[in-house]
Amino acid sequence: EDALKAGGLPPLAWYDVLHELAEAGEGGLRPFELIDRVLLAQYNVSRLLARLEAEGLVEKLPVSDDGRGQTVRITPAGRETRRRIWAVYGAA
Repeated sequence: EDALKAGGLPPLAWYDVLHELAEAGEGGLRPFELIDRVLLAQYNVSRLLARLEAEGLVEKLPVSDDGRGQTVRITPAGRETRRRIWAVYGAA
């Protein structure tokens, strides 16, 4: 966390979410699937997704067979942010 902060990068939780979404591919993940893959509580994931979306790092798409459901997918900017975080995180 200290190395990321010193590099002007977001917290490690951002990397975890972006990593899981990148690994999921173009289909993305439903929020409940993401919650199962990261070590964060549901309310933390919900807030984090809102921040990531506001930053343009993820996008939320409607699920065709579930009128209330959403799929979350990483954007190109999210992939770049993930790459920048990994450069510091991987070295640490």
